[in-house]
Amino acid sequence: SKHKKNEESHVMKKILLILCLMLVAFGAQAQTWQYTTSMNDVRWLAGMVSLNNQTALMVGGFHAGGGPGLASCEIYDPVTATWSYTGSLHVGRAYPTLVKLGNGHILSMCGGLYMGDGAATPVVEDYDPATGVWTVIGSLNTARFVPTATVLANGKVLLAGGLVDGSTSSTSEVFDPTTGTSVRTGVMNERRYEHQAVLMGDGKVMVNGGRDGGSGSYYSNDVEIFDPATGTWTVAPSMVQARMEAITTRFSDNTILAAAGRNTPGTSAPGSEVFDPSTMTWNNTAAVMEPVCWAGSIPFPDDRFMITGGMIDANWGDAYGLDNLTTPKCEWYDHTFQAWYFAPELNLSRCRHNAVYIHQTTSTEIPEEFLLVAGGQTGTVDASGAHFSPASFTNTAEILDVTPSALKAYMKLPTNAHASVNTVAGIDNNFKVYYQTDGSMGVAYTTTTDDNVTIEVMSVDGRMAKRIMNNVLVASGVHTATIQTNDLAAGAYFIHYATTHSNHVFKFNVMK
Repeated sequence: SKHKKNEESHVMKKILLILCLMLVAFGAQAQTWQYTTSMNDVRWLAGMVSLNNQTALMVGGFHAGGGPGLASCEIYDPVTATWSYTGSLHVGRAYPTLVKLGNGHILSMCGGLYMGDGAATPVVEDYDPATGVWTVIGSLNTARFVPTATVLANGKVLLAGGLVDGSTSSTSEVFDPTTGTSVRTGVMNERRYEHQAVLMGDGKVMVNGGRDGGSGSYYSNDVEIFDPATGTWTVAPSMVQARMEAITTRFSDNTILAAAGRNTPGTSAPGSEVFDPSTMTWNNTAAVMEPVCWAGSIPFPDDRFMITGGMIDANWGDAYGLDNLTTPKCEWYDHTFQAWYFAPELNLSRCRHNAVYIHQTTSTEIPEEFLLVAGGQTGTVDASGAHFSPASFTNTAEILDVTPSALKAYMKLPTNAHASVNTVAGIDNNFKVYYQTDGSMGVAYTTTTDDNVTIEVMSVDGRMAKRIMNNVLVASGVHTATIQTNDLAAGAYFIHYATTHSNHVFKFNVMK
């Protein structure tokens, strides 16, 4: 029967998922993101959020052809590794502004109706995971496209900026989900859209970056803070870099990370920086390994954080960046050492996709913790190697096991064969690593000019084990360094060596 065939199909998908995850657990040296079932619809500029029932909800977006915005929504169930339709939005929208309320419901606010026109909807809808139904619960004072939305300590939602009737706005309003009403509040000091917002540890809201719109648009590094008690915005110290469509997240110590995004119309912001609320200052961290815009960002427990994919620098082939090159690369952020490290690469390059962390306890046959990415825009170099092929869009999805045991097993970075004692096992003539008789690692490197050198040791889960040199200026010539390993636990590690002109990673083992 049809019902029996569907059950058999679900069982086979589940078996395939478990087999994929078993390969990862046993240390497969291929890419460690694993394809899971594809969505029913192709989507980009959609919204995705994890639900309290340990599933993920995908909302709206554009189809491959652009507008109008999709009304359809889908649920990803990790136990069956399947996507299934759930209730549709009353108003189809791409780039939906999603917020998760304290009761587990999801609000869909704002969002674009058609590609490129900046038109948005003021209609606010509430999704009840228990019934799978969207309900219109109210309306905003202002229809906004790509504003920020932040849930305040009192459960209300602050919306700030965005495009209003095609023009950039500095207005803000507070929406009350319990009454379905919205009240205008203070005006920002700067017009902005495609900016970032984060709830601070003291209950205030920081917005940073964005742009003011139009040709020759100003890309901002300005920062301001909203005080819910007074309804006012106050100018705060500016970021080091201008950023739009960047990443902003807060850690358990209340410091705030800003990274990636674009700082000019054709250039991704290369730096990364952290705001310390105790001193009200921004300070540079180690830079991201590969500057990107429109990447997926995933904060998850224990101050772990990853960015996935994104658009890398290129000449824009059209007004929307649809002919640009995307990347499969992902990066861990080490909060303790304020440094970035490459993580497992996606199987498919993508940007303008969605990414979430899911914790599940329903099944012991699959990981308790994993990351999910889905949809987005892909872009590749054409056969000549000189131009970018037109963008395509995808409904594919991938998962990455991030349980502690899996992190230790990942072969995430280029692997170098274990060399015998005193045998050079280098990368090229300018960078060599060798095992020494006392168990330490020797590093020999050549700089052709006076240059800044960084040498770090990191564990397989992307955390720094020790820093040997950090951006130290060395004279041109041949140099050596020794890395003591007697204070490292047994296992696999990576030496990261970087100068202005080179970047190498060498894998080695500590045996005890």
